[in-house]
Amino acid sequence: MKSIEVVAAIIFDGKDHIFATQRGYGDMKDGWEFPGGKIEPGETPETALQREIWEELETDIEVGQRLQVVEWDYPKFHLTMHCFWCTVKHGRLTLKEHEAARWLTIDELDSVDWLPADRQIIGTVKAYWRTLCTMKWTVLVDNRTNHPELETEHGLSILLETDRHRILLDTGASDMFIRNAQRLGIDLSSVDYVFISHGHSDHAGGLRHFMEMNKTAKVIVSPEAIGRRFFSKRGDLHSITAQWPEIPEGRLLLMDNSSEVCEGLYVMAHIPQVHAMPKGNKVLYVQDVNGDLVLDDFCHELALYADGLLFTGCAHSGLENILAACPWPVHTVVGGFHLLDGQETEEELTALAERLKAYYPQTQFYTSHCTGDRVLEVLRRVMGNQVQGFCC
Repeated sequence: MKSIEVVAAIIFDGKDHIFATQRGYGDMKDGWEFPGGKIEPGETPETALQREIWEELETDIEVGQRLQVVEWDYPKFHLTMHCFWCTVKHGRLTLKEHEAARWLTIDELDSVDWLPADRQIIGTVKAYWRTLCTMKWTVLVDNRTNHPELETEHGLSILLETDRHRILLDTGASDMFIRNAQRLGIDLSSVDYVFISHGHSDHAGGLRHFMEMNKTAKVIVSPEAIGRRFFSKRGDLHSITAQWPEIPEGRLLLMDNSSEVCEGLYVMAHIPQVHAMPKGNKVLYVQDVNGDLVLDDFCHELALYADGLLFTGCAHSGLENILAACPWPVHTVVGGFHLLDGQETEEELTALAERLKAYYPQTQFYTSHCTGDRVLEVLRRVMGNQVQGFCC
């Protein structure tokens, strides 16, 4: 049986509709499908999809996250279909080959007679659509910004909002994240969880300021992070220990094992270090019980999972290790990767990018903070739009 490799565009109008087309030719005439076509030799799936949509619909699209790769046996051939979430950049979706088209709401997706392979993606489309409509993450502080009114520091803080929770992911190094939130019109008083990914001051330093203005949020942290002294030998030896506030017992959630915090919110602890660790860890130390500095093993690092999003903090445990330890489907990864410029070689970064693209083709990666600009360039050379930088 011959094999055919194709691409398909799930075109979203940015509000509440998905574009569906009805085939106007061939053995499958009158069946409904997501528009797209064959991948030609030398094309990536993304460039093939842009070409096909231009040829079929005279429209220039933005190709986003790969949602699923469908494998389906038709009577005469095996189909491999790469399905991407897309939006319209320019054009009016003019039908050149299809006999009809419809904009469908999420509740109308089952109202048309989909071709068998296209039917396999409907569940994934619904799940991703619901997440997209109910989940939002906003960078409150980072090393970088493109907003003229926001301040920057060496630190990271992100507000994650779902239909069930408002979670502050780390608190940066100071109260800067609070000032930036105020400038963005964001009220942090109704945050119900604060997640501290590890004990370093650039992620936990702002917690004491947050506790002064929010009197109810529960704090999720590893017991290994509190009360220990951390140091960096990057440049001169200096402390990167956070100043911890007094946290009422009823608000402190010490996570020494991977577990569910509440419905839909999970924490991963003691991440197995099977794959390579970031080379940037080699200058990071913790003080032991004898007062000596020893290399940090990052037993105090946690990762958080909520509704398909995986927050890595700094990923000191290694991005691949965190992904391998996550037992739930991940459509989005957000956080630093602790891949500093000048540490991993270009060959090592290229190999990492190739593995991420091969093993996690349906996952979108967003990174900043401790991911170097040059590193991001190398990753994007292999992964394209599957990996993107963020800033506050």
